[in-house]
Amino acid sequence: MYSVLLAYGALHWGQWMENRKTVKLRGVAPVAESGAWGDLLTYDIRIEQPKEYAAFEDTAKERPLWHFGNIPAEEVRAILIQSGLSNAQADSALQPAFVSTHEQGTTVSPSAELVLSLSPQARSSLYQHLSGIPANRYHAAPFFVPKGDAHRLFIGDKGATPETIRLVEKLLYYRNGYAFFSDPELIFARIQTKEQRLDFFQSLTGQNAVLARLLIKPTADIDKLIGYWCPTVAGVRIRDLRPLLEAEQRLPDGGHVSLLYLLPPLARERLYTFPTPSTDPNERQPDCHWTALNFFNPKPDPRYGNPNEASRAVVENYYQIAKPGIPGDLVLLVNPRGHVIHSAVHIASDLTFTKNGINYAVPWILMRTDDLVGTYSHGEPVHAVYYRRKEL
Repeated sequence: MYSVLLAYGALHWGQWMENRKTVKLRGVAPVAESGAWGDLLTYDIRIEQPKEYAAFEDTAKERPLWHFGNIPAEEVRAILIQSGLSNAQADSALQPAFVSTHEQGTTVSPSAELVLSLSPQARSSLYQHLSGIPANRYHAAPFFVPKGDAHRLFIGDKGATPETIRLVEKLLYYRNGYAFFSDPELIFARIQTKEQRLDFFQSLTGQNAVLARLLIKPTADIDKLIGYWCPTVAGVRIRDLRPLLEAEQRLPDGGHVSLLYLLPPLARERLYTFPTPSTDPNERQPDCHWTALNFFNPKPDPRYGNPNEASRAVVENYYQIAKPGIPGDLVLLVNPRGHVIHSAVHIASDLTFTKNGINYAVPWILMRTDDLVGTYSHGEPVHAVYYRRKEL
């Protein structure tokens, strides 16, 4: 991590299958968003990892585990009480049958009844403590639930019954104004088949994304559109874009073009796709910094996968601005100490081009800034700051 100093369109269904992705529309009507970028028609969707990637997950676990590190059981009790659990709840968690002490420390395997009995406040506080121990995977990296609406995650999912969705809602907790979920084991134990558990996990691991097209009305100001998209976006040339926009404009009711035509090669080739897993265990997968800092590069620079090189690139090539206004402005999420924990690229309106993590099961997507902030607000609060290339 480095400090602050420092479209959907021409893709047809064959390409979607070829890139091994699953996109589920959630019944949300498109939204028209107008500004300097023109008129965008956007669809909010959930994009899910391919089932063959989700199948790597062990969905057979029947009970959660709380790893407390190398501390004795009496200190675990103090943590539980400080987190807001009652004496009775702490007694339940620390029954001898549920506590294990080993080389890695003390582990508690709470009953489903205890986990369900926690208030959202106690759950948030306890899980905040657990998140500091990497063995607590789903607490260190919980599932973001946009607007706390579990129904939006599972529409059309064969693995999520109404009862399952109500259970997820009961297990939600809030931190920094956003909702999260960290107890998939309780759901796995209630789903009958492996296939249904994979369906559930596939929906749970999906990300809020946006499909976007640029509307070209008969009255559109083509020069204004070109003035927004062409000067700063490498690979988007006036001689290519103008004839296409004018052709769409001449249609009786106007037309629309894929946002892919308005993005540089790196984004155009990767948007809504997943990295291919490497056979080299020493090869570093592309992350958010690699993605953001290579946005304009015809050939990606592998150095930007190194945090120190990414930091140097920001210091040498960018300056801070109050708000984003042109495609390619950096969107950096920073914590209270001013450290960047995520990088993305502003495209238009509140849309960013992002890759949320180094995992190959995470695609490159367009995402709304508030959802991006929420995704990274499970620990400390984060906020967005913006940078622009010095030559622009």
